Amino acid sequence: ILGRPGPTGDLESDVSGGHLLARWRRQIDEQTHWRTRVYYDRTRRNDPSFLDELDTIDLDFQHGFTLATRHEILWGVNYRHTDNRNIGKGVFALSPSTSKDEVISGFIQDQFQLTPSTRITLGTKLEDNEFSGFEVQPSLRAAWDVNASSTVWGAVSRAARVPTRLERDIAIDVTPPGSNPSVQLLGNGDLDSEELIAYEMGWRWHPLAGLSIDVTGLDPHLMTAVK
Repeated sequence: ILGRPGPTGDLESDVSGGHLLARWRRQIDEQTHWRTRVYYDRTRRNDPSFLDELDTIDLDFQHGFTLATRHEILWGVNYRHTDNRNIGKGVFALSPSTSKDEVISGFIQDQFQLTPSTRITLGTKLEDNEFSGFEVQPSLRAAWDVNASSTVWGAVSRAARVPTRLERDIAIDVTPPGSNPSVQLLGNGDLDSEELIAYEMGWRWHPLAGLSIDVTGLDPHLMTAVK
């Protein structure tokens, strides 16, 4: 970029990694169940641009039960910890070179029978992260069984995509060292999350046993901002 020399020689990458996953599920009765998931992932990438090592620990718990016969409640919590080390080699760099980040989230939803053929689902996800702070992501869904083979549904929901470490910590000298003037590509720690308000509608038809046809429409509204 702008005359800066790139890596020379064979552009070879040394990539390795692995993960462990454990799940435990239990069905208490026909209406009550819970599950726990524990996940660990390790990746390492060494190429002419950078050395990157990432460790991820993810813990997840969900519990579902029926309340007052009509209400199906599902709730859960999640914890994710990442430990990242990225050492630049003159072409790509993150500053600081190491970062430990946490995401804590939870959700709850209630699906209830409004009528024998109509179901309403209310829910929200709550999240606290190192990048954009606290996020609330509610949703509302409705489904109507037109007949035994057709269902019409609609939904309104808010989703948030939080910034990544690359957007926050990137620090690249675009021009060669010692240049005057010098140009740098820097991240922004004040980026807010991208917010999506989605309006959805759909129709599902079961013409045959084991065969379904879905038609959906989506009207998204995407917003992003700096804090």
